[in-house]
Amino acid sequence: MGTRPLSAFPSGEPALPLQANRIGYVQHVDIEALERIAVGHALELRVTAMPGAFVTPEAPLLWVSGANQLSANEHALRDCFALADERNFDQDPRYGLIVLSEIASRALSPAVNDPGTAINVLDAGARVIESYLDCRQQAEAEVCTRVFAGDLDTEALFFEFFNPIARDGAAMVEVQTQIQSVLQSSAARAGHDTLAIFARAEASAACTRAMDKLESARDRDALTRACLWLQ
Repeated sequence: MGTRPLSAFPSGEPALPLQANRIGYVQHVDIEALERIAVGHALELRVTAMPGAFVTPEAPLLWVSGANQLSANEHALRDCFALADERNFDQDPRYGLIVLSEIASRALSPAVNDPGTAINVLDAGARVIESYLDCRQQAEAEVCTRVFAGDLDTEALFFEFFNPIARDGAAMVEVQTQIQSVLQSSAARAGHDTLAIFARAEASAACTRAMDKLESARDRDALTRACLWLQ
């Protein structure tokens, strides 16, 4: 279920924070349960700790408008947030892509020199991004009425996944052409979504960096052809 944007949260009404009761990472937020509580008690909820966020007891999980109802619903609201010592992949695609990128970077190290694994990681990352886009489109069709939250930082998502692989595989044409293929596919899949802009930005940066590292004219020609979609 999709939340309403934070910009739509009523700014003129008083709101009280609901803090976490421990230190940890937010692994899961039950948006549907938050919506049920908010509708049932005439609350409006601004979620500030989304999956992947590191929280402390001083950090608000959310802000509650209709705060006279906060004490009666405090435990139920807090139970909508699953906290743990580590991040996980359930609602946190950025974390999944960071882990994949680290695998690719190790494979591209001089000691390992395994571009095939890096290419497999790029393919896996493409599937994660496609799944995220599917979930995003589904969420847009099922919008909450009383729960507000920010969107995933898709610019960071693309940078954290593609930039390390593009950097560590800058001198490997087979890695660079696969980066272009995956980013071209992601941009096309995103259409007019801002995600397409970030895909093109990473593709352009990777192409520029690799052109300075590739020693073979044949390799540079191959990358030039792979980057034609950016024109």
